[in-house]
Amino acid sequence: MCRSKKSVKECLITETVRGLGMILFELGEKIKNLRKEKGISQEELAKKSGISRATLSKLENGNLTKISVATLDKILGVLGYTIDIKPKNPFVNRNQNILDI
Repeated sequence: MCRSKKSVKECLITETVRGLGMILFELGEKIKNLRKEKGISQEELAKKSGISRATLSKLENGNLTKISVATLDKILGVLGYTIDIKPKNPFVNRNQNILDI
């Protein structure tokens, strides 16, 4: 649970990235693919994102255990993407009992 001075959205994204939604391995793999599609080196993306190349490499290879929302936002911004929150299953109403379906 997020108890810092982060916004509600930042807290939700942080929890999602930590494991409730996308696994960091999958996220890193997606970032690697986007980086390669855009023809950007790890060194260039890392520099523009304000992180080390080693940290970016760990993220891309699924060896990073956590990442801040701000850092993730910077990386995705350089790649031309943004963070978005979506329901896991848009066909299930959160207020509806799953057994009623």
